Amino acid sequence: MSVDALFPLDYDQRRAAWPELRPRLAALVERTGEPWMPEDVFHLTTMGQATLWATPDLGCFIVTQIDEQPWGRSLVVWIASEVTDARALEYMDQVRSIARDAGCDRVTFTSPRRGWMRALPGVAVRYEYSFEAGE
Repeated sequence: MSVDALFPLDYDQRRAAWPELRPRLAALVERTGEPWMPEDVFHLTTMGQATLWATPDLGCFIVTQIDEQPWGRSLVVWIASEVTDARALEYMDQVRSIARDAGCDRVTFTSPRRGWMRALPGVAVRYEYSFEAGE
């Protein structure tokens, strides 16, 4: 299956797409219990701290950030959403290209899906655990 290319949305494109994207972001937050809110995405992309990539029809979008560490530079796929028949795996070549263009040597993402090990040969798995420290 051929998928539409992801492209970065500039400020005017984000504003125009926001009525469609915001409810999808809100649904992701509600489903996953993430600590961010949709407006954080708009703010961070406007400040240049994240990039919102989408297909022309907005059927798929991702939000990326660059993570600079002493041991290397990673493209972090912070958020991914799709409402088409395309699946995230079909965009991995584009995501790799985005990472290379940004001077990154790795792509990282967190997912509850364990099938990534089979879908992406060579993927390194890191489990993330957290708990509240309390008062």
